[in-house]
Amino acid sequence: MNADAPRSFRVVVVLLLTGGLMVVDFAARSSVTALYPALAAEWGVGDAALGLLAGVVALCVAVLAFPLSLVVDRVGAVRCITVMALVWSVAMIAGGFAASYGQLLTSRVLVGVGEASYGTAGGALFASLFAADRRAAMLGAFNAMAAVGTVLGVAFAGAVAAVHGWRAPLLAIGVAGAALALAFAVAAAPLHRRTGLADGDRPLSWRTMWGSLRLVFVAPGARLIYLAGGLQLFAAGALSGWLPAFLARTYGLDSRAAATRAAALLLCTALGMVIGGFVADRVGRGHPARRLVACAVYAGATCVLLGTAFAGPPGTLQITLMFVGALFAAAHLGAAAAELSERVPVSMRATGFAALAIAGNLVGLAPAPVVVGALAPRIGLADALALAALPSAFAAPLFALAARARAR
Repeated sequence: MNADAPRSFRVVVVLLLTGGLMVVDFAARSSVTALYPALAAEWGVGDAALGLLAGVVALCVAVLAFPLSLVVDRVGAVRCITVMALVWSVAMIAGGFAASYGQLLTSRVLVGVGEASYGTAGGALFASLFAADRRAAMLGAFNAMAAVGTVLGVAFAGAVAAVHGWRAPLLAIGVAGAALALAFAVAAAPLHRRTGLADGDRPLSWRTMWGSLRLVFVAPGARLIYLAGGLQLFAAGALSGWLPAFLARTYGLDSRAAATRAAALLLCTALGMVIGGFVADRVGRGHPARRLVACAVYAGATCVLLGTAFAGPPGTLQITLMFVGALFAAAHLGAAAAELSERVPVSMRATGFAALAIAGNLVGLAPAPVVVGALAPRIGLADALALAALPSAFAAPLFALAARARAR
């Protein structure tokens, strides 16, 4: 912990609640996808309308993440985390009482508004509570909660809806989020913490903040980190979007079995975030820039392992290489965020994390499924997925250059 951060049970509780809210955040996002059949049966809506229920949340997050992260840096992470969690939780509860598709869609918009900058606020809080030599591991663990929440959200919603109807999981997730948000508010209030600032310090004024905003982009190596981080997530985006279809087509699995194996691989990616952050912290002791060298190694391993897996024949070796490759696909997240937290102004950490997240979505996660889908009819799905590992080959030298930029 930082010297100014009290080593107390209260701080541990705050961190656990922040991680728990991250799980609920992504469970709220993903849960609706398990409810599509029930919603289609009740309201007679088509696939496009159903897809919009999930897509509108991602759209709100993409549009609002950066401006709301500026608010986080101005107002403080603790206050914003409480408000954002309550907004998305109340929106989930409202969705459980929706009487029409339009009402449910409106609730999903509010879910997106509430979740838009939660990840950046939570990351900024984690960064402020841990010393630099432990920051990559803890930020990696925090980011891993997103994958855990995604898997749990779909599994929980599907299981509960089968017994109690589609409204029950929305209500349950909303109530859980609200309870955690209120518990967080009570536990965090005595800390009086602002984003990345010690007790008693004041956040930047709006005028000073606008002057500091450019430093988020011109800090040494920052733009290289944003670009490399986005390229490295291209393979992860391809896996999340197309792995169930690949397993079904290649191994003859039914949709449920294919989805189960794909979820296991997603959890493997989450494990890689934790391990990757821990290893980067160890490598970077005394030489923090070496954490980005570790990221370069992760990127190279992703390209080789996943490229080889999908280029090879079906079988045990292919599955093994896929799971090992998944460990590296997002292993850079904690180290990249930790490095960024030390290069941008302390009071602008949430905004810097927002820029990293936006780059990850625009360069990697969002286009990857589209590109693979466009290539698959021409060269086959397996070869398209093999090519999706190629951007990691470009991410590796960019991470190395970013490390060198700090060293200079």
